[in-house]
Amino acid sequence: MRLFELDAGRIEGLGRASANALRAFEQLRQRPVTGIPELSERAGVAFQTAARAVDALERLGIVREVTGRKRDRVYAYQQYLTILNEGPEPL
Repeated sequence: MRLFELDAGRIEGLGRASANALRAFEQLRQRPVTGIPELSERAGVAFQTAARAVDALERLGIVREVTGRKRDRVYAYQQYLTILNEGPEPL
């Protein structure tokens, strides 16, 4: 939860772009690996709006492009995936 709070705080610093970036961020919290068309649909925003939001998140270092392609790119919320891959702490 701390990661989400820190990243949301960084996004809020974007000014006017923060509202759409926060929408995209909320969708990435639910599905940490996605493409822009899927993100656009799930967030209920236009493709270009989703693309600009992902670009802002990428500049902040919150997401990164993982395919290396020019088209049909896929983005990952890498720090969150790292936490998920660590698994639960032993009791």
